[in-house]
Amino acid sequence: MNLHFENTFDSIIVCGDIHGDIMPLVFKTEQYKIQNSLVIVAGDVGIGFHKDGYYLTLFKKVEARLKKSNNIFLFIRGNHDDPDKWLDHLPFQKHWQDGNSHVRFVKDYTVVSAHTDRRAHNILCVGGAISIDRVHRTQGINYWANEPFVYDEEKASSLEGITDIITHSCPDFCEPILKGGIQHYISVDANLEADCDKERKDHTLLYNKVKEKNQVQRYFYGHYHFYNKTNIGETMFRLCDIMELVEI
Repeated sequence: MNLHFENTFDSIIVCGDIHGDIMPLVFKTEQYKIQNSLVIVAGDVGIGFHKDGYYLTLFKKVEARLKKSNNIFLFIRGNHDDPDKWLDHLPFQKHWQDGNSHVRFVKDYTVVSAHTDRRAHNILCVGGAISIDRVHRTQGINYWANEPFVYDEEKASSLEGITDIITHSCPDFCEPILKGGIQHYISVDANLEADCDKERKDHTLLYNKVKEKNQVQRYFYGHYHFYNKTNIGETMFRLCDIMELVEI
């Protein structure tokens, strides 16, 4: 899948987790005087904790503000997002990725092609992750069994021209390496550590597979709620903190 923008953006920006704070993100872009820009939220948008009508009303307000600044928000799903809302959910039809809305949901393995006056980007977007506190949540209400990242080798093998990758979690060689912050959850969830290890390994498989045919210059992710920047090989890996805006 490809989402192609013909217009030239002033900037292309990755945003960390927002946890439902969509309108505060609008306020932040206005505070920083961001205009004519593409803002890609790297998961944990916070979609699914309310009924559809709540989001439709919110999107209408957001849309009005974004039209004034000529900004576009693209949402990648995180673990705190209902995956079904990204699968051509009919009430959100106006906000499907191939529409004309200033607020759009980007499906997994979509390549976003966009450019500024400085460079062109082909950005692979893949969402999903495991909620480490899933045993304390209620499935279908604030936790979804199909929320994890899914590695699709066939799709990854077919990709060419990729310059950037945005996922919610990240490969296993990136920060965070240690698991000190989740030991409590591991102690009450017998499968959590193995599931998280597999998820990180699957992200590594994705990166290595894409790298076979592509020069991946930048890899952005969120999920872990702190900042980190590391250059590994030919790629800069950038962990975005909550509500942090990072220009590509």
